[in-house]
Amino acid sequence: MLVRPESLNRHPRHLCLERLSAKIEAPIRLDTKVSGALDVLWVAVKSHQLVPALNTIPCEALGMATIVPLLNGIDHVKLLRSRFNQDCVVPATITVESERLAPGRFIQHSPFVRLALSVKGEQKLEGLAARLRHAGFSCEFQADEKTMLWSKLAFLAPFALTGTASDKDKQGDLRRRKVARPARICRR
Repeated sequence: MLVRPESLNRHPRHLCLERLSAKIEAPIRLDTKVSGALDVLWVAVKSHQLVPALNTIPCEALGMATIVPLLNGIDHVKLLRSRFNQDCVVPATITVESERLAPGRFIQHSPFVRLALSVKGEQKLEGLAARLRHAGFSCEFQADEKTMLWSKLAFLAPFALTGTASDKDKQGDLRRRKVARPARICRR
């Protein structure tokens, strides 16, 4: 996992995911720069962090890696494809309800994880998709990238609006408020 140099010491050296069906723990290697060959580079930063993150990755360091961005929105695809080889960027979306409990510790509230990947990456990523399916993910390759990305945006919009209207910025806060006082959210 690549992290900013100033935050390296704050990151744990393992990840823990609590799911309805099991608890998954895995050690991770942290670094501040790409070192060694990569098969897949998962880009999972907030949109405002994308350009600074990309500036830390020299294009030549990626070699033939497949780049899979999991950002919300659509603008990041054009940016990534202009910076890297057009064919190595495989847009994707992931749908899951999860919460970060602490650094390196997550809980998955939903009984599903849906990963949609552009069909452009099917040949390179089918083996990875098979392993994710084995772990309980739903993985599918979709031909229409724009519809895939816009569908995720349409799914997220009501949550973003609810968060803004209720002055809540954490998923857990929204969940508790929704259960406790659903009428208040509607009135604002």
